[in-house]
Amino acid sequence: TYNFRLTVRDNHLGTGCADWDAMVVNVSGSAGPFLVTAPNAPTNWPAGTQQMVSWDVAGTNSAPVNATTVDIFLSTDGGYNYPITLATGTPNDGSHMITVPNVGTNMARVMVKGGNNIFFDISNQNFTITPQVEDFTLQVTPPQQSVCAPLNATYTVDIGSIGGFNGPVSLSVTGLPLGASASFSVNPVNAPGSSVLTISNTGAATPGSYPLNVQGVGTPGMHDQGIGLIISPAPPTLIPLLSPPDNALDVPTQTSFTWQPHPNATSYAIQIATDQAFSNIVAGATGLLVPTYSLPAPLDASTEYYWRVSGSNLCGDGPFGDTWSFTTIGEACDIYASTDVPVDITGDGTPTIKSTLDLPVEGVITDLNVIGLDISHTYISDLTIQLTSPFGTTITLAGPLCDDEDNLLLSFDDEAALGYGDIPCPPTGGGTYQPLEALSAFLGQPASGVWTLTVIDGFDQDGGSLNGWGLQVCTEPVTEELTIEVTGTNESCPGEADGTAEVFPAGGTGFYLISWSNGATTNQITGLAPGAYGVTVDDGNSTASGSVTVGSPPALSLSISGTDATSGNNGAADLTVSGGTPVYTFLWSTDETTEDIDNLAPGMYEVVVTDANGCTASATVEIMDASTGDDCQPFVPTNVTTTGSTATIEWDPIPGAIQYRLRYREAGSAGPWFQEATNSTSITLEGLDPATTYEYETKTRCSDVITPWSSTLYEFTTENMTDPICMPFVPLTIDPSTSTVTISWAAEPGATKYRLQYRPVG
Repeated sequence: TYNFRLTVRDNHLGTGCADWDAMVVNVSGSAGPFLVTAPNAPTNWPAGTQQMVSWDVAGTNSAPVNATTVDIFLSTDGGYNYPITLATGTPNDGSHMITVPNVGTNMARVMVKGGNNIFFDISNQNFTITPQVEDFTLQVTPPQQSVCAPLNATYTVDIGSIGGFNGPVSLSVTGLPLGASASFSVNPVNAPGSSVLTISNTGAATPGSYPLNVQGVGTPGMHDQGIGLIISPAPPTLIPLLSPPDNALDVPTQTSFTWQPHPNATSYAIQIATDQAFSNIVAGATGLLVPTYSLPAPLDASTEYYWRVSGSNLCGDGPFGDTWSFTTIGEACDIYASTDVPVDITGDGTPTIKSTLDLPVEGVITDLNVIGLDISHTYISDLTIQLTSPFGTTITLAGPLCDDEDNLLLSFDDEAALGYGDIPCPPTGGGTYQPLEALSAFLGQPASGVWTLTVIDGFDQDGGSLNGWGLQVCTEPVTEELTIEVTGTNESCPGEADGTAEVFPAGGTGFYLISWSNGATTNQITGLAPGAYGVTVDDGNSTASGSVTVGSPPALSLSISGTDATSGNNGAADLTVSGGTPVYTFLWSTDETTEDIDNLAPGMYEVVVTDANGCTASATVEIMDASTGDDCQPFVPTNVTTTGSTATIEWDPIPGAIQYRLRYREAGSAGPWFQEATNSTSITLEGLDPATTYEYETKTRCSDVITPWSSTLYEFTTENMTDPICMPFVPLTIDPSTSTVTISWAAEPGATKYRLQYRPVG
């Protein structure tokens, strides 16, 4: 505990007075020292920024000191005075973020003082506060607007003040679409302030996405911000219809509808009704992305229908346009009876018997009934009866029926008044009933071809026979020609075999059997290698054929060369790419993504190139250390021996050398260099021209470096081969065998090589 007393006496001569005050300071040995840790060294704080003041609490926030808060002050005169309060009552937790006031000084210090206490600490050294320069900020919200023409788009432009700036800021906008106009509710704006930007007359602009730029210009300078404007077209107006034409007659019951595309439409809706008020809509669809619609099921024959279309987009639904009418074609109905009956149903085992009926009728089915189905069989509950169309569609007509009753005679019609459950037992009265599975599964299919009635006997012992059956078929003619479009995609990369081919049939009967040259039967085939693929489509009435060729992109080809490093890491790699599908991306083993790289140290470098299809190719290059060591030098020739076509060059070994290289060409020429390499201390160059001077340079590779080419350009001259005279050799002996001939001759003076050519006589 410390006791302090302060005494004050005035300085009046002879009559001075005095006063005093005392205080007690309790000091804790378990707390402190309380120290400012930042800012505590020369630094710079820009005015207006957020900065952290930190200190060592050192136990002062707990008993016995109990200073739970601190106050923070700023001095601008080196710590003599602290007129600026940065924070008061902030928790004594060791740090606090403050906003730097706009005062310029290079003698700033911070004081952190215990709340309601006498202890404090200040920065040990002065630091600098850089005052704010007058400026303004510009912010536009929202950054992007979408509008439906002809509505307006609006943005809020906020102008903020920095450093006390309160002058005017003039606003403008660039990038407006042609036909649109812009206005500001306030212009210029005094900082701080705001204005509303309105983009109007969007109906005169072409729909699309437009980048705009809002600019503000004031005394401090210019600030801008990019914004986006998306103009969507107004909902589509009336949609012109194309087919079937208005008041058309004899229209197929399963026709297609087409209309003119509208530039503002992203989808369409169609309605088909039996009345002009569209109170009885029998078919239609919404969300159609193309201007065409095909009926999923046939309409009634000999019936008048009405149809209309509307368009939609993001801005709403357009109105339905004109209403057109058409009348469907009348149907032709005929009866065909089986001719291969009776067919025996044996009592042994569980037989399956079939009877066929080949219909010669053309057209597509509008109605189909099974008539006169006559079967003799004990326990008809053993039987299941099925019907299969020429296109392979199978339905179950009946089975099992009744119990231990015998025989059946009945007909099936989807429109029968009596349902399947109304069939009596035994069913021998010849009535007409609805089948177990609907005959409508055959509607729209071609009628012509072989129909098959199948009777399955599921139990042993009882037998009988199929005595007869027939079909009542109503059809309408096929008025649209069968056409196909065949498309394909190439394989993505050579060897991937991921090409595709697809056929799009149209017209005809609407039922298509597809046969590809590779045996596939689906509309689309995948996993294709390059080649030609043919396809035939059969609609039961006619056929159409086409083909497509699946190709392959050119293979990626990489050419890479390196420049050796001569001073540590100044090597480079130069890459050239061809083939593939641009654009290319690059990834080097150094993680660089440019085509060429430099500043390379000696070593191996790999690059992987990927094209737009995802195809890849890789290449490597070695960057050598071409810096010259003290001992590793280009070798110096010590002896050269020449003939008319060869030159042998010798030299002394270089310490540490592991390879020697030499390049040569005809002296004085600008032609290419020819290179040779060896591990020995001599090399022989062959195939030289006689009486010719050659120039050459040398290079040495040591264990860790490779020298540059020698600065000295050496020369040698081959011998003149005109003396002695070089003559063709003359055979001395010829020794033939069954399949070989050995020819010998005397050596010619100066000869270095002999040649012989031969051929059959004649």
